[in-house]
Amino acid sequence: MEFEKILSKRGLSNPYARYLGIKVVELADGHSRVEMKTDYNSLNPFGSVHGGLMFTCADIAAGSAVASTGRIGCTVNCSINYLKPGVDTTMIIAEGNIIKYGKTLQVCGVEVRDQDGKLLCEATFTYMTLSEAALNHAAAVAKAHEELERVDA
Repeated sequence: MEFEKILSKRGLSNPYARYLGIKVVELADGHSRVEMKTDYNSLNPFGSVHGGLMFTCADIAAGSAVASTGRIGCTVNCSINYLKPGVDTTMIIAEGNIIKYGKTLQVCGVEVRDQDGKLLCEATFTYMTLSEAALNHAAAVAKAHEELERVDA
């Protein structure tokens, strides 16, 4: 698998991850690691990292693990357990590993930790492999967005 090419494409084709500062830093067959620096804007009203932000990091880790196999999928189900609050957290690290690799569905487990290795949450994601038609449509939409960004620049 051309992991560097997949890594580059994952970074360029996910504007939401770019906006949040989430980076895929490691990719291997069926495995990924994503990282995000946190700051005041990452916190919930109680002063810990917002659960939705941890969920997003977990989702991107799971999707990247699926992409590392050469498939592209979309989330169809997820279960997440928040285990500890992300207090004094400066970095979120999410690692995804494929648990089951099926013809249509892939199941991926994700652990989200802080910079000290404290386990904040665990999640299980189910991804459905996208058809060729869906991938072509997504590529056309991405190209149109790129063209709009160039015009706006």
